[in-house]
Formats: sequence, structure tokens, C-alpha cells
Amino acid sequence: MQPVKKLLFLFLITLAFACNKEVSEDFVSYSISNPLNDTVWAKNIPRTAAIHTLAEATFPLYFSDTINAETNTTIYLPNNLELNFPANIFTNTAQTGKITGKLLVQVIRLEKASDFIFAGKTTHNNIPLESDGALFIRVLKEQQELSLLPYSSYTIRFINKDNKADNDMKVYTGIESSPLISSGIDFNFSWGNNTPTQSQATTFMMQTASGLSLKGYEITAKQLRWIAVAKPMESSFTTSKLSAFLPLNFTNKNTLVFAIFEDHKTVVPLKADYISRTFVADNFPNQKKIKLISISVIGKQYYFGKLNISAVGNTPAFSIKPEKKSLLYIYTELTK
Repeated sequence: MQPVKKLLFLFLITLAFACNKEVSEDFVSYSISNPLNDTVWAKNIPRTAAIHTLAEATFPLYFSDTINAETNTTIYLPNNLELNFPANIFTNTAQTGKITGKLLVQVIRLEKASDFIFAGKTTHNNIPLESDGALFIRVLKEQQELSLLPYSSYTIRFINKDNKADNDMKVYTGIESSPLISSGIDFNFSWGNNTPTQSQATTFMMQTASGLSLKGYEITAKQLRWIAVAKPMESSFTTSKLSAFLPLNFTNKNTLVFAIFEDHKTVVPLKADYISRTFVADNFPNQKKIKLISISVIGKQYYFGKLNISAVGNTPAFSIKPEKKSLLYIYTELTK
């Protein structure tokens, strides 16, 4: 029996060391420098916050083309987008001298809910806005950004992704931080109404290359940079405060939360509320079916949460439980 006892003893000792080794390899000691352990919210989100890297990783691509400053030129971009620039309508910051020669035109087009989310230009202006698309248009001369001369305008034409247009859509222009933010998320951005003397949108029929006649938008634009066609969502619904809370290490420094409407072309951001440590949207329609989603960046890892809500109703707050996902997975989920 003695050899058996010895073998049993050696087996138990070996098992004990094996278990200790397994625990030792998997154990991660607490470290304040580990971003997973950071549960502190910021009163003012710093430019170094992790969430700004999301915009840099997902911001929509530019389309670009060149025009001659002294020639009436139309450029044609993918998905039935046309821009017509009359001759001699641009000026530089100092408004000194005539702009001549080749100019670089850069365009970003937002069509889907995911485009508005990744660009940080969600359709909200105190009340939810429905949008049929938005554009960022920048004109450069030797890397210097130009503006339009007073009383000048150019023409934008496009067909939206549904191949139809709404006669009630108006032009909204982007109100950006001053000075302009060159990278990351502009948390001060909003969409502002145009006055009657500014850009106007009308509908028109566009003939496609395949011979189809599709109803689209024609905008007489009197400014560059951000411009959208949108309208306020109907006001016949009751509203309440929509709130979302997440686990402690998902803070306003690393997380964004959005409500995507199922039956409207609308994306509403839930703003980070420092006092309650939740994400909130005031005056939110109670009866609307939405998807509540969160996107987070912690360290080098992305997290995604999604909650389907049939109606907000009187529920005071919803819990989102993000899961570790790839950026490709998040993009795919949002573009379905």
C-alpha cells in the first residue's frame, strides 16, 4: 500500500502546483493604469479621451475631385450626387485677390444611420430630425480652405438611398465649434435652421444612366462644409426623458450611446450626464420603436451593446450590457 500512498501524494502535489500555475497565469493584478479599471467620469471630456479614437477609426471617407476656379464646372460623384460650381465664386480667409487655377473639392456623404453615427453628426436639434442625407463639402487651394464670396452660391443634386424625395424637407447647416476641431468628436456640433435668405432645397426629377426617372433634391447652397436636408419629426406624440446606464467602467470618456428609430430616418444621441452617470435624451418620443446602442473604446478593444425597445413609455431607464466586439462587427450591425 505504501507505493500507492506515495503515488497518490505525488499526484495531489502535482495537481496543486498545476492549479497554482493556472491561477498565476490568468490573474491580472489591479492597476490604476489599466483602462478597464477606470470608472471616473469627466466633467468636461478631454481631447485625449479614448472615445475620440472612435471617430478617427470610423470617420467616412472623402470623395475628391478638382475644378478650375475660373470655369463653370460640374463634378459627378457615386450614388447620383452632382455638384455644380459656377466660375469665380471662391475667396480665401483674407479675401485678398482673385482665386485662380485648380481647386481641390473634398466631399463626405452621409446616407445611412451608421454614417451619421460614425461622423458624429446625428440628426438632433433639441427635437429629433428626420434626414434624407447630409454632405460635408470643402474646397481647398494649395491646402488652404476657401469660402464662398458674398451673394454666391452653387448647386447640389442627389438622389437619396430610397430613390425618393420628401417635399417637406428643408436645409439645415452644421454649427461647429469655434475654432474648428480638426480631429475627434465635436461634442458642440448641432444642426441649425436656415433663414429664407440662405440655402434652399427643392425636389426635381433626375434621369439616371439606365433611363430611370427618380425624384431627388436640388439645393441652392450658399455655404460650404456641413449641410443636410431634414425636417422635425411630427409633434403629435408625448415625450419623456430617455436614460441608459451601463457597467461602471463604461464612462463618458470611452462610450457613446444612440437611439436609432425603426420607422424614421432619425438618430438621436444620448448625452452623457455627469451628475447621474447615465446617458440621457430629453423630450424623447414615448411611442416610437427604437434600437438603443452603445459603442465603447477601452484600451485597444471595442465594445458594442444593443437593446431593442418597442416603446419608451414610462420606463425611467434602460440597462445596456456591452460585449467585446470587433470594429468590423459593429460596422456590420449598424449597416444592416
